Amino acid sequence: MGRGKVELKRIENKTNRQVTFSKRKNGILKKAFELSVLCDAEIALVIFSPSGKAYHYASDHHTMDKIIGRYRREVGQLNSADQRSRLVQLWKSEIEKLERSVETMEARLRYANSVVILLMNMCVIIELCRHSHLIKKTR
Repeated sequence: MGRGKVELKRIENKTNRQVTFSKRKNGILKKAFELSVLCDAEIALVIFSPSGKAYHYASDHHTMDKIIGRYRREVGQLNSADQRSRLVQLWKSEIEKLERSVETMEARLRYANSVVILLMNMCVIIELCRHSHLIKKTR
């Protein structure tokens, strides 16, 4: 006969909750042991009870630190990928700042060029005026 489906929500009765914790903790520790034996898997399992007591299982009692070290290295590699992602984002941000700076400089250059052109036109006009003044004097 099959078991009924359990509704996953917090068990309000403290005694029932403690009994369920104890049974399920033992069940998951047994499953971890079985998985390590059947599949030759390296397993480290840590459980903290609601009261804060720690329970752990390692496929070999000497390998808990080894497995945790391996896990940290794996997570470190993920963090490296994370760091690369943040570095890429930083460079994109820097590129955007530089592009805005280039746009500002180009606008200033256009303004400076228009001032230079204006001054050159004024010089041409002044020179034409001088020339026309000289032409009038010679007549």
